[in-house]
Amino acid sequence: MSNKNQYDIDERDYDDEIDLMDILFLVFRGWKIILASTIVVGVIGTIFAFTRQDVYEAKAKLMVSSGEIYSSRQVDANELSTNQKLVTTYTEVAKSKSVLKEVARKLDMDMGTREVAEKLRVQPVDDTEFINIYYKDTNPQMAARVANEISKEFIVKIKNIMKFENLKIVEMAESPEYPSGTGKKLILAISLVLGAFLGVFVVFVLEFFRNKIRKPEDIERITGCSVIASIPDFELLNVENKKKRQG
Repeated sequence: MSNKNQYDIDERDYDDEIDLMDILFLVFRGWKIILASTIVVGVIGTIFAFTRQDVYEAKAKLMVSSGEIYSSRQVDANELSTNQKLVTTYTEVAKSKSVLKEVARKLDMDMGTREVAEKLRVQPVDDTEFINIYYKDTNPQMAARVANEISKEFIVKIKNIMKFENLKIVEMAESPEYPSGTGKKLILAISLVLGAFLGVFVVFVLEFFRNKIRKPEDIERITGCSVIASIPDFELLNVENKKKRQG
């Protein structure tokens, strides 16, 4: 019984090895398709990477706190906890239409509140009293201006709602030096990898629809019978022998 199981395992390992060799041979045989696909997708990725506009993201930092936080006295733990809870609520106010509409009016921006909101990201810093305001734009100076103006209007809005001022700007936004998001080199690398995978996929699809018998195992799989012997192609052998003698 144990010998039979060992035989089955060895046979499965042999079949897996054969299948792996078939895959490698298939990929090697279709190298032209894979190369062509890689080049085409790579060119498309390069065009996309070098024609798209760079986007810059500026950041302003605010802090939720009473005036006592900025004095030399000890910070009260209850007050600190309350301020941290207010951070989550305040982030929604920063994204409100009234704030964004006023910012667009003051900066004479030719866009609606929805377009401004799409470029805006308000993110509370976990377990702190800080709120980061990010704004993206193709112009780095404009990104910084909008982020700062949103911060100012945000403070005014909170003051009107809470009837006291407990929100202050810690860091003003500055014009970013480098664009944010995916870089051109990364886009190019991703496009080359995708092109190679697409080429391999095409090769396998073509092989799936190719109805040719290439080896004795194909006959066994189709007929369910074992191949006892095979007859070589003598014409092909003669050609190969002639090449060897001439070489």
